[in-house]
Amino acid sequence: MLPPRRILLAGALVGLLVAGAVAGLAAAQPGALRIGNVRFVKSEVKGDNLTLDAIAYFSSLGGTSRDIRVEVYLYPQSTGLAEQRDDVHVGRVPAATTNEVRIPLHLAGFNASRPLSWSVDFLVFEDGLLTQEGHGNIGYRGGDIGSGRALDVAASVSAFQRVP
Repeated sequence: MLPPRRILLAGALVGLLVAGAVAGLAAAQPGALRIGNVRFVKSEVKGDNLTLDAIAYFSSLGGTSRDIRVEVYLYPQSTGLAEQRDDVHVGRVPAATTNEVRIPLHLAGFNASRPLSWSVDFLVFEDGLLTQEGHGNIGYRGGDIGSGRALDVAASVSAFQRVP
């Protein structure tokens, strides 16, 4: 039988090893990803074609995030059929930082003969796994895009939700 002092030292050593392993696992865990509000900015007007940039802010709280990829679908609300699909690679976001990501949305034939309301879906993948999604709307409220006169477009995105 070991003397009590050796048992105490052995117990302390095992405790330190377990604590070190737990700390190592915690340090290796990827950071929690948070996506801030998405903003829309008019970037280009050519004829009756409009390009908006959806600007999203990806923040990693804690450790460095997993590898992030975003799929974006743009479709007229009248049909629900996607007219545009983009795949944007964000990469890893370093710990305690925020990366700005610009995603171009091309609205072709933007005039009275086209749908006046679009929906946009954002699907966020971390290391290939769908983890969050957001939904937005883009609505045309008037103005002549071809003439360069005032163009009234409203756009918004709901808060991103975790995918169960």
